[in-house]
Formats: sequence, structure tokens, C-alpha cells
Amino acid sequence: MLKNSIKSFFILLAFFIYEIMPVTGQAISKHSMYENAKMMLSLSGYDTISVAYKEFNEQFLNELHLPGSFSNKFDSLECVSFLYPPDSSFRIMSWQAPVARDKYAYSCYIQTHDSLFVLKPSPSYFNHSSFNTLELRHQAWYGCLYYGIKSFVHDRQTKYVIFGYQQPGPFSARKIMDVLWFDNGVPVLGSLVFCNKKTKQCNTRMTLEYDSRATIRLNYDPEYGLIIFDHLIKGASPDMYGQTVNMTDGSYDAYKLKKNGTWEFVDMLWHDKQKEPPTDKPKKSQEQGKKDIFGR
Repeated sequence: MLKNSIKSFFILLAFFIYEIMPVTGQAISKHSMYENAKMMLSLSGYDTISVAYKEFNEQFLNELHLPGSFSNKFDSLECVSFLYPPDSSFRIMSWQAPVARDKYAYSCYIQTHDSLFVLKPSPSYFNHSSFNTLELRHQAWYGCLYYGIKSFVHDRQTKYVIFGYQQPGPFSARKIMDVLWFDNGVPVLGSLVFCNKKTKQCNTRMTLEYDSRATIRLNYDPEYGLIIFDHLIKGASPDMYGQTVNMTDGSYDAYKLKKNGTWEFVDMLWHDKQKEPPTDKPKKSQEQGKKDIFGR
């Protein structure tokens, strides 16, 4: 009888462990993912942040592969920028981490209700002579942190202007305006919609590279109905031993959406100083309840 009692005890113990293991394992995994997310925003050493970045990518990807993950907002992931179109048909999730001295790593996932795409970084595309006229698939991505999105219709298809930030070095920064659209459900970056009437040329995207100490505007402004950005000029940087860098001169250029779905370049939008120049910070009435990845 004692043997039977002991046997029953171990059977129940094994059943109990079997039942709780998936739950416990999942809890540990989630805890580790959020801890790694916090580590990427901390002042830890580059080696520690680099390991946290790699582990977070794997853990977050596993979470997104779970059924129903699209409805999970991951509100506590402060390191990730989540962008949704007006109809919430997909989302862009991007983040960055300082993995070495003067070097940032970038990751991005695009998720629909039934698909998940991992963008593969290929930073060398910035050196491509035709970078601003290329269409890129998600397997070839330049790497950035996306902070803004604006939908529009072109060629009878809904497309999205997306705005991103990248820091390629200690004294330079980039802001990128690109177009995201879907070809048979697969994301494509770039569309020949940014046009200049004077030069009679159209580009798939635009890149602003500037002194990293400057605050540069590049975003859609719903009040003006325009994409507004700083007009940049060459200037000497004291931190780069007199090398020339792009700086703002206080004026603005813009792109205006035309009826045919292209964006037409507007040179020197304002010739006089504004009392309150536009910024990347959205109007209070249009905020979505929390700050963006830059805390603005």
C-alpha cells in the first residue's frame, strides 16, 4: 500500500510539473525579453547591450509567431516604435541599439493579420548611386528607426510614406522618407512618387544627412497638408576638423500631394521666420496616447 501511495505521489508530481512547465517557461521567456528591452535603453557597456539586442530580436520574433500576436500591443516595450496605418491593417515595428562605439544596429518587422516579414539590414545601399530611385524588397533594407507614417493613393493602390531616423556615425545623422506598399501581400520599399517639376525627375525616396547636433524636421504636417522638412546647406563642423556637413539655414522645403498620387516638390516653403516653426512632435489632438520612441 505504501508503494502504491509513493507511486501515485510521483505520478501526480510528474503530471503537475508537465502542466506548469509551458506556463513557467513562457513567463521566463517574456521576463527575459522585457529585461533585454530595458537593457538596450540602459547605460550598460556595448558588449552587454549587443547581447541583449540579439536575444531580444529572437525572443520578440518568437512572440510574434504566436497565434493572435497581432492583437498584442506590447505596451511595455519602450524600445520599440510601433506604427499603424489608419485602418490598422498592418504594423511596422522598429528599434535600434548602440552595439559598439559609434555604431547602431537596426531591426524592423512588418506584421499583418496573417503574415510576418523580417527586414534584412544592408546598410551599404546608402552608397549605391541609384539609392533614391531603387525599389527594395524586405530582404534588402538600409536600416533605420521609423517614427512616422502617412497613407495616400497612387496608381489606384494605397501606399504609405514612412519616415525614419538613422545615426551612421558620431557626428552625422540621417532622416529618410520612403514609400511602403504591398505587392501581392509582400512589402516593397520605394515608389517613384517624389517629383520635381523643375528637374522633371521622380525619386523613390529622399535622404537628409546632417550634423547630429542639429534638430532636423522631416514629417507630414496635417495642419498644412504637406510633408515639411528643413532646407539644408553646407557648413563647417568644429567637431570634424573643419569638414563640411549639412546644416539647416532656418528655412523649409516641402512636398505636396497631387491628384495623380505623386508628391510635388515645393522649394522654399516659407521665406520669413515663423513664430512657431513645425516640429516632428504631433499636435496634442492627434497623439495616440503615448510618446514616440524619441520621447517626444
